[in-house]
Amino acid sequence: MNVIKGQLVLWGVLIISMRIGNTFACQSIVNCESYAPCSGQMVSRCTRCIYYRGGDKKAYRLSADGRSCTKLCSWRPDSTFCYPGRCADGTPSSCTCAPRFAGNNCLTISAPPVMYYCMGKLKRMVNGLEKGTIEAPCTDSMTSPSIWTNIGSSINSQLQFEAEWETSFQGPSATDWPRHYYIDDHGIGVISASVDWWLQRGGTRVSSGTMPCLDGGISRDNPKSSLHDCLKSTMMTSTPLHGDSFYFTTKSRNGGYVRIRNYDGTSSYTVNPPVYFTGREIGHTAHFTFDFESPYHCSVSGGCTDNMLDRGPAITKNGHLNLRWSGWRDDDAGLGEYEYEVFLLAPFGDELQERYPAITGGRVAPDVKGWNVTLNETGKIS
Repeated sequence: MNVIKGQLVLWGVLIISMRIGNTFACQSIVNCESYAPCSGQMVSRCTRCIYYRGGDKKAYRLSADGRSCTKLCSWRPDSTFCYPGRCADGTPSSCTCAPRFAGNNCLTISAPPVMYYCMGKLKRMVNGLEKGTIEAPCTDSMTSPSIWTNIGSSINSQLQFEAEWETSFQGPSATDWPRHYYIDDHGIGVISASVDWWLQRGGTRVSSGTMPCLDGGISRDNPKSSLHDCLKSTMMTSTPLHGDSFYFTTKSRNGGYVRIRNYDGTSSYTVNPPVYFTGREIGHTAHFTFDFESPYHCSVSGGCTDNMLDRGPAITKNGHLNLRWSGWRDDDAGLGEYEYEVFLLAPFGDELQERYPAITGGRVAPDVKGWNVTLNETGKIS
């Protein structure tokens, strides 16, 4: 063995070291902050890894033999904070995201919000009062048949569109997926909502618009985890024509934020700016189609001999009417229902006129071709 100043040569092997007092500290462990003195030993031993802040607050885990520092899930930008998720053995490679979350640091939401309710309405408004309404449900995104309507605007009325929809999205249970010590705050829920509408004539959009629903100040910095209820309305500026269609799509998007505690300092922690989730959107569409042509009887075109309405015998003593009809058609919307009313006739000058209100009436399904009516009043009827 030969001793040379600053070097120790043993069987031809050269080891570089620093002299501290009468001992040597062999600094060769990656991410180690402090070492045990070598005391003549040829192997380094780490006593503390970098970014160790006491207890479980650490960015690296020191091995039992002191020979390595293993990176852990932590606040460090070169690591993984894995939330909402868990690191099974503490390392970034073991990060498992909570259900419906994926991607780097579990910041990608893989499922859209749930739409619990959705309804669109067209209303005929006269002097601010509702005079007629037709509804188009849109809760089920898989089925959206056209709703036929003859509600339209006129000189004395306007057409109003109203949409209401309810959505919700909640993050994972805090019991099943607790926050790591370095997660300062987080929020997950619905961050935006809106309804698009457009009036289509053939292949052309005649008019269109969007109504946002940010009630409660929802945003990616203020997500709503409880039910988000939207109710929006607007007056139509274009007059629909026969065959036009009015479409609408209600939408909601989820998202949110995570704020990380930064333990780079040795005395305490600071809070980093928020990082944001990449969310998904849900949208449900329904539509109305305008039919301003009235149903007609087949005899108008000379194509049948069906009876428009047969009331039975002209004179009845027991008050029973046997109403029968056939041959009614509607080429576009089809027949929705039949409505009948029975009136008493009263003299008016030289004529008999119907006396309002009707003494009885009702509605029957379009496949019904007759109805039996019992009257409680006597007299001439229409």
